[in-house]
Amino acid sequence: MYKILLILLSVLLIVIGIFYGPKIARLYHLANLYNEDSIDRNFINIDKIFSVSEPIPASDNPYTFPGEILFCQKLSFLMVSKDFFLKN
Repeated sequence: MYKILLILLSVLLIVIGIFYGPKIARLYHLANLYNEDSIDRNFINIDKIFSVSEPIPASDNPYTFPGEILFCQKLSFLMVSKDFFLKN
């Protein structure tokens, strides 16, 4: 009885692994994308980790938006480094 349950559980895990294996692998790579030990390798091989489409070619007849686009002239950002937390 236990052998049959063990075999059924093994078959079920194999079937689940076949269908969800690639999704689980992509999720694992996404969770570790910014890992300090492998960030360079992750971004170099990002086309192998995630499906990347071909670039979309530029339009021959681009659309021009009416009016002016207003930009904020003054932007300020607060940058806090790891050293800030160590010193304070």
